[in-house]
Amino acid sequence: MAPQIASFDPYELQRAKQLARAEDDARLASDAVSRAELERRNGMFSAFDPSLMRIGRRRVPFRKS
Repeated sequence: MAPQIASFDPYELQRAKQLARAEDDARLASDAVSRAELERRNGMFSAFDPSLMRIGRRRVPFRKS
């Protein structure tokens, strides 16, 4: 039996995102979460653990051709 290959369905992603937005709106309306908490939870870097992050400059040696 051939292995199944995962596929990406943009419509399913759109539905999932819309559902998440509706859930966020409902939680805001019921005061289950504050706007600030929701913004922090849904922020750009919310998936990363800040204690493991490091901002720095990568040094790449310059080579003459």
